[in-house]
Amino acid sequence: EPSFLSSSGFNRIYFGTDTRCAALFCGALCAFIGSTNGRRFLRSARWAPLLGGAIVAVIWWSAFALRQEGDRPLWNAGVIACSLACALAVVFIVERPRGAGGRFLSSPVLVAIGKRSYALYLWSYVLNTWLRDTGAFESFLVIATSFLAAEVSYRFVELPALRFKHHFTSTAP
Repeated sequence: EPSFLSSSGFNRIYFGTDTRCAALFCGALCAFIGSTNGRRFLRSARWAPLLGGAIVAVIWWSAFALRQEGDRPLWNAGVIACSLACALAVVFIVERPRGAGGRFLSSPVLVAIGKRSYALYLWSYVLNTWLRDTGAFESFLVIATSFLAAEVSYRFVELPALRFKHHFTSTAP
């Protein structure tokens, strides 16, 4: 039975490696667009801003759909729509960096968050597990401690490691 029709629980669908193939498909789609004339076409298309608006609308709708865990068909559609729209948004912004999306993502605050994004991802999962059921401030507590932990690990683990990366890169032709 395909995962999007499954009656399995939310955690099984969300965390199952076999059920996350939409993200792999979207990566392949981006690679295909990038290896064809799709990129050049996207750069020069007059209607590209309309496509950008449609991508934002789909992401906005999928944010709603992904909050509907009790409505399996809607939630499943949200997962697929979000995966496709986010992949297309990446291609769109890479090919049109001077557009609104590129300018927005180039803001210093978002660049700083981006540099710490993997640490935020890792710490938020751990801290969300540890701080579950801590009351009304749970979300604030998880977000604040995730940012704090990500900053500490960025400054004291990632940056020092980056200073030594040249020792581990190949110099062979």
